[in-house]
Amino acid sequence: MKRKKILLSAAVAMSLLLSFTACSKQEDKSAMANNDTKTEQQIENKDSDTNKDSEMGEVKFTAKDLDGNEQSEQIFKNSKLTVLNIWGTFCKPCVEEMPELGKLSDEYKDKGVQVVGIVADTVDADFNPMDDMITTAKDMLKTINVNYVNLLPSKELAEIYLKDIQAFPKTLILDSEGKILREISGSRNLEGFQKEVDEELAKLK
Repeated sequence: MKRKKILLSAAVAMSLLLSFTACSKQEDKSAMANNDTKTEQQIENKDSDTNKDSEMGEVKFTAKDLDGNEQSEQIFKNSKLTVLNIWGTFCKPCVEEMPELGKLSDEYKDKGVQVVGIVADTVDADFNPMDDMITTAKDMLKTINVNYVNLLPSKELAEIYLKDIQAFPKTLILDSEGKILREISGSRNLEGFQKEVDEELAKLK
């Protein structure tokens, strides 16, 4: 398996640099390892963290999706909740949970819930699109038969949603303003996602 490396810049008071690296099977010298990043398997059962929105200001960003369409914070406006799944093509648990997210997307759209992805390893350190990785991501999504929108990381997206990531996959539940209501570390099955989403929907009633 080829090494795929992505450096994501984020700014919180000062510019912070986050490095996300997938290792080859032969060696483990990734930036994730150097930064004491836990693997997904180590934190898979971690409880979700709720009520994060009070810490956030107004959400504004622009980014492109995998098809090259311009997207912004408006993508959140027409849904009560957005399940924002942050993943990488190198991450097996990320790929394994995608059919579950696809089912969630189909089953909850009439409840005002949408699923959106961010594919972490589709841009370089300067947030320039990497065509080969975009093609890889699109091929994977086609094979899995997942149809929800997937975004390329932009600097603004990194500053808002990617700065605290320690492992993949990471899933955030957002309100219609794009503010974080809940953080989910590690993968989930459909029932796990349903539980998290249902709890947030209940708060809106």
